[in-house]
Amino acid sequence: MLFALCGLASGIFNGNSLSVTVLGTFDYLKNFLVIFIYAAFFRDAYKLKKIFNLLLKVAVLLGIVALMQFAWAMTSVHIFGKEIADKSVYIFTAAPVNDVDEIWRNGIFRAPSLTYHNYILGLFNLLIFTIYAFTAVRVEVKTLIPVVFGVISSVARMAYGGFIFVVSMLVFRRHKRFLPVLLCVLLVMSSIIIFYYSSQVEWITDLRGLQDQVKSDYENIRLYSMLKSLEIWQDHPNLGVGPGTFGGATAFKYNSSVNRVYNVKLGYLEKIGSIELFWFQILAEMGIAGALLFFNLIIFLFLMLYKLREQTVSHDMKNLFSALIVFIPCILIYTIGSGINIAPVFFTYCAFVGIGMGCRDDQRTEEITD
Repeated sequence: MLFALCGLASGIFNGNSLSVTVLGTFDYLKNFLVIFIYAAFFRDAYKLKKIFNLLLKVAVLLGIVALMQFAWAMTSVHIFGKEIADKSVYIFTAAPVNDVDEIWRNGIFRAPSLTYHNYILGLFNLLIFTIYAFTAVRVEVKTLIPVVFGVISSVARMAYGGFIFVVSMLVFRRHKRFLPVLLCVLLVMSSIIIFYYSSQVEWITDLRGLQDQVKSDYENIRLYSMLKSLEIWQDHPNLGVGPGTFGGATAFKYNSSVNRVYNVKLGYLEKIGSIELFWFQILAEMGIAGALLFFNLIIFLFLMLYKLREQTVSHDMKNLFSALIVFIPCILIYTIGSGINIAPVFFTYCAFVGIGMGCRDDQRTEEITD
């Protein structure tokens, strides 16, 4: 509620259209609303079991297709010497010649499987893997391997970071003596992130030369988006320029004047419909107040799931809530380099939260997975 009021206040303060303000605010909150919708209509734990088993089969299928794509592309390029622009390298996907660099990283094929982007594959399979690993009484290798391969073959850093965290938590859950190892892994990951971004601190602390840097770094689309966001935030630090006016789907759909005022070079940004930097987008649109209130939503989600886990008497529902709690840091990881509205991932996650809320008192199932 406070976040919605903040969005409304930001829109009014900046004199923005009420419809754009409402749509922009809704774009931030729509996945959270899914939680309450599903909680209201689901009370049968057996339906939860059926839904998850269906999505588990989808993840297995995605992993198998990804394995075929990966093996075919890597063999074609690195053994038979075909060019990556050769369309015969790709199966089950149409890779435009001018976009092939997006699906290769350091000579490794980034399989999209049957999804429209490789990171959708990686993050969706990561979500299913997390729930499966926490709730299954017996983890079947024939199921686990394709699901995990879907994560690995995506070659998505966001999915890799989340996968390392989830596996670390699974190890700690079963063998608490590995806590020092887990802390070392998390320390190394944190150090890498800090080292990577340390050279960029000057852009945030000293924005006087920002405009020149923006012009020179346009080729790096995420860096360009980051710098443009900071330029806008510098002029509107508290409440931003208003929800729906920069960086998200609403701003592109309604041709926001902010893009013209700040001379935002659209191009690829308009094609993908987002700047793919969630926290910088929210800083630009809703300022410090909006960013803090949205982070508070994430904290509230964590506390709600923790409370539900402690209150439910079903061992299997406790495991489901544990999986959903563990996946929250994975959500935070992918908001660093993407948007919050990855429907196959965050919508599915919020749906499971809602179904879990609705079914928490139903004891008619012995396990979530078959």
